[in-house]
Parts: sequence; structure tokens; C-alpha cells
Amino acid sequence: MEEERGNVEVSTKVTEPLLSVPNPRALQQTVSSVPGQSKYIQLLNVIEELGHEVRPTYAGSRTSIEKIKRGIVHARILVRECLVETEKSAHYAKSSMFRTLDIFDTEFCADSVEWCPIDFSRDIFVCGTYQLMKDENLTSNVSPKRLGRIYLFQIVQNGRLVLLQVLEVPAVLDMKWAHVTFQNKILLGVANSLGYLQIYQLKSENENKSLDLLIQKRIADKDEVLALSLDWCTGRLANEINLKIVVSDSKGFVSLFELSENQLNKINSWSAHGFEAWIAAFDYWNTNIIYSGGDDCKFQCIDTRIGIRASNKVHGAGVTSIHSNATREFLVSSGSYDEILRLWDTRNLKQPISDINLDGGVWRLKWDPFERKNLLAACMYGGFRIVDCDKTEIPSIVGEYNEHESIAYGCDWCFLNSKEISEQILKKETQNAFLITTCSFYDHVLKLSALYLKND
Repeated sequence: MEEERGNVEVSTKVTEPLLSVPNPRALQQTVSSVPGQSKYIQLLNVIEELGHEVRPTYAGSRTSIEKIKRGIVHARILVRECLVETEKSAHYAKSSMFRTLDIFDTEFCADSVEWCPIDFSRDIFVCGTYQLMKDENLTSNVSPKRLGRIYLFQIVQNGRLVLLQVLEVPAVLDMKWAHVTFQNKILLGVANSLGYLQIYQLKSENENKSLDLLIQKRIADKDEVLALSLDWCTGRLANEINLKIVVSDSKGFVSLFELSENQLNKINSWSAHGFEAWIAAFDYWNTNIIYSGGDDCKFQCIDTRIGIRASNKVHGAGVTSIHSNATREFLVSSGSYDEILRLWDTRNLKQPISDINLDGGVWRLKWDPFERKNLLAACMYGGFRIVDCDKTEIPSIVGEYNEHESIAYGCDWCFLNSKEISEQILKKETQNAFLITTCSFYDHVLKLSALYLKND
């Protein structure tokens, strides 16, 4: 009996061996792999083989123990490779949602694109550019000239771009169409490098469309002030007797203007940021409220009746983009150089509802013009993203467009619906189709793409 008890103790020690690093060459002997077999199938085979070797280890089989050790190492390698395959598949799925239809060289650096939202002109969009022109004959302390162009395009059958007009202008920092007509006029607002807010009218004569400058006003009395962004109060398509426009500038000010008849009047101005005020936007549900973001990392809420009402520094870098949701009250999106998209309930601006990393500085955010549950984001060095925000607590990236080779700055959705796109543009039956335009800076490229989003 004593002899038998001693044998049992020895076998117990054998079943609890010290783990050692197996010979890498022996890994190939654990499970045979079939050429072309996916990493996931290989992993399943390894796990199955491991299961076969577990029982013999109870009896102290050293061979099975060594096979299990080799199998575990092999399984860990395959798990990592499976994750890589999954990421590649997800990336391909997100990228395959886009199909580039046409490309245009803007010559100057492209930074802004905006589709017209007005009926019978929703096949029209503009692209703005910004180019620094340094005269080599001038001294180094002389500021370079900032030149720009506004391109007016129409999209036609098969997704081709037709250039209707080119305007030589000061460098364009931002453009926005009024969401409704004003005195039967289709209006485009432009913020430029000379510090002017310009209002253009889209005219149509003998079916030829063109932009004419209607009125302009300098946003500040000081020189060297750039108008950086603008927004109209008309986001919920409400016709108003007098239209309000908010403009942000390079000195950190946010200014409110009113357009009445052919007069553009400055109503008020707030020193909102210590550095550049990159973005200003209306709350479309309450146009007495303006949101602003600046290079000082501040995200602010301005009540036009009393001044700054709320301010936070949740963003880890300059705040560059803000867009109010015209369908869901209290919902606002913000983007920053910190690469994070944040969704906010405007009743509590201390902390966002949620956030998601877009892997690139978020320069522009645009809610889709229909259900307004998807955001189109220009992510600078990270390309363009489509973010599903239907569940505001857990936004998710559902699409990527990485066909630009330079900084992703401008992006917008076309206001033509899926049926109109199918019948008028693509000439084939499609479902849940969108048209978007994107532009990038140093390579001065504008692209028109079809986007196919999956139905829920």
C-alpha cells in the first residue's frame, strides 16, 4: 500500500509541470493547415485538437502536455491573426459602401463644399478654395495674399460634374446656403479671408445658373481678421421675415448679423474665445442660442439675449466643428482636433452623451438631410467617416472614404433623395443611395461619390 501511495504522488507531480517555451518549429506539427484556409478555421482546428489532448494529461501523458503547450501558443498567434483579418474585412465593408463617380482638380487648395437645399436646385453645389500666394520679391514680414475661387457645379446623368461658373474671390474659409428662399431668392453665405461676410444669389436665366454678389459686410473693424465660419438660422426650414447669420473669426469673436431687404446689419458681437473661433452654429430649435468652438478648447453656448450662458473645456484640443440636429431637439454634435466626435444633450453641456474616436481631427460634421441620424465627418488626416448616431449613447462608424491623399476638409450630403438619385443621376434602380462631395486641401481634389447605406 505504501508503495502504491508513493506512485500516486509521483503521478500528481507530473500532471502539474512547469510551463516552458516550446520550440517554434514544433508549432507546425500541432495541427496541419490547409492552404487557403482562413485563420478562423485554423483556430477552430487547433481548439479541437487541444480538446483531444486534455484527457490523456490526467494520466500524466507528457506528450499530450507538450502538445497542449504548443497548441496554446499556436492558438494565441491565430487569435491575433483572426483579429487582423476581422479588421481588414470590416475596413473593406466600410469602404465598399462608396463609389467614386467623378473627380475635379480645383487647382487651389480645396476646403469647403456645400449642396444647395432648395427645390429644383438640389443638383447644384459649390466648392470653395484657399491658396496662400507669397510674392518672392517682397520682404519676409509682408503677409502673403490669400486667394480663392468659388466653383459652381451641377451634377448630371451618370454622376458627371458640369462646371457652370468660376468666381475669382478672396480665400474662402466657409460657405453655407440658406435652407429656405428669402424674398424668392436662393442665397449663399460666404466667409472669406478679408474678414467679409458675403451673400450671393443663385440666379437662373434661360436655364443657365450663376452666382451674383448681392451684398457684403466686413465683420470687424480691425485689419487681418479672417471670417472663419458661418451658419444660417434657417436649419429647420422656417421662413422668417428677417434672416439671422452667425459668423466666427480669427480673433475669437462670434458676431450676429441680420439680413432684411437688401441690408446686412450687425446686431451684436461677443469675445467668446482667446484664440481663433473656428466654428459657430445656431441651435435650430431655438435660434436665440448659438454654439461656438475655439482653439482655446472651449465649447460655449451663447444666448443672444444675455451673452455666454455655458462653457466647458471637455475637448482635448481646439473645437473645430458643431452642427445642430434639425430633427431631434436638444441634440448637437461637436468635433475637435483631438479626433473625438461628441454628441451633446443641450440641456446639459457639462458632459457629452457619448463620444467616439474618428482617428483624425474632426474638421467638419454634417447631419444627413433626411432622417438626420447619420453624420458625415471630414477627419483631416484620417479621411472621411460615416457615423451612425441613431442610438446617441453608442455611435458607431459604419462607413469610411479614404480616396483622398491630402487633408480631408470639406464634405456635404446632396439633398436629392434615393429615388431621385436613382432616376435622374444613376439611371438604375437603387435603394438607400446618397450622393456626397468631399474635398482635400494640398492635393486640391474634389470628388463626387455615391454612398450606399444598409437598411436597418
